[in-house]
Amino acid sequence: MRKNILAVCLIAATVLASCGDKKPSKPVFNNKIDTISYCIAMARTNGFIEYLAGQMGVDTTYMKDFARGFMEAAKSDPNDEAQKAYLAGLQIGQGELVGTFGQLGAQLFGSEEDNGLNADNYIAGFLDGATCNFKLMDRQKATNIADSLYEIVAAEQQEIQAAKRAEKFAENKAAGEAFLAEKAKEDGVIALESGVLYKVIEEGKGAIATATDRVKAKYEGRLIDGTVFDSSEDGIVFPVMGVIKGWQEVLQLMPEGSKWQIYIPQDLAYGERGSGNKIDPYSALVFDIEVVEIVK
Repeated sequence: MRKNILAVCLIAATVLASCGDKKPSKPVFNNKIDTISYCIAMARTNGFIEYLAGQMGVDTTYMKDFARGFMEAAKSDPNDEAQKAYLAGLQIGQGELVGTFGQLGAQLFGSEEDNGLNADNYIAGFLDGATCNFKLMDRQKATNIADSLYEIVAAEQQEIQAAKRAEKFAENKAAGEAFLAEKAKEDGVIALESGVLYKVIEEGKGAIATATDRVKAKYEGRLIDGTVFDSSEDGIVFPVMGVIKGWQEVLQLMPEGSKWQIYIPQDLAYGERGSGNKIDPYSALVFDIEVVEIVK
């Protein structure tokens, strides 16, 4: 379980509560202090709109509402303990529900949009803990239950998400399998027991890397429709065991100086998760690889 689950998010939050018709006073500039007071504050707002929108998720078409909340906080009596507690509740409440609650949803359910947590229960649990209302359970029991259930729920959700991806990308998986089946029939293509296929373009005469070696390789990676998703013309150095499984296997078969074209089944590439925006889940991949040297 993530250790920050029950932590209070004490981040600055936009206060959106209404405070009647409070409005900021019209500024006066009778002396240098008046002027610097105004100018310092305005200078601090450089980039503030972008911060509200980008970091806090505030729709900045509602800046009048922001101003009302700001005025309520700014004009509150710092010695009014009830008001201080109220404003802290606004700040922490938004931090919890917009921040931590959404983050937990993304961790458990794959995205904040698919958050399956019960918001009402989350609020009730937080407030009961914060106010020491332990009628249902004490904090330690709640922590123990959260610890024990978190991994179970996470595992269940991973299975659900995997099933959804499998259904969504079933055609992609089938296309990759058909591609590899046809490729295996071509002259010069060799099939390994794992399902990886390769064709020797140029056979090197150097040493062969082991699992503990690093290699320098040039390569180009393509989807089965020919779309290039990555390449390195100058070559990069990486550990043999630091790449996808299909690469790990062929790198331990290729003599230094070899150029091979390899065809990798999806489960020995990026599998059900894919990679970034370029490689969809269940994608079979094609690589041209040249082992330039083994780096000891």
